[in-house]
Amino acid sequence: MADGRPSSLTDYLQAVADAFDSMASERPYKHVLPREEILAELQQGAGTQFDPHLINLFVNALQTDQAFRDRINSIYRRRGEGPPSKGPFE
Repeated sequence: MADGRPSSLTDYLQAVADAFDSMASERPYKHVLPREEILAELQQGAGTQFDPHLINLFVNALQTDQAFRDRINSIYRRRGEGPPSKGPFE
């Protein structure tokens, strides 16, 4: 990403993953966004901030693939100390 734009598939995937993680994670300065808002933000950035084909695949998987949602939720449940938290798609 020499000029700030992704230069490889890995860069494009990382951009989507970073944005999703930011919206789906509790932070000291913000709460987790509702799932509908996460999906809307990702779709809004398709073609400008994100590769539209990757966003289509990612959003479709989140909406239709229960195994994919379960895996995403399991990652977020294990984060942090204290009682288990819910995943963004539970």
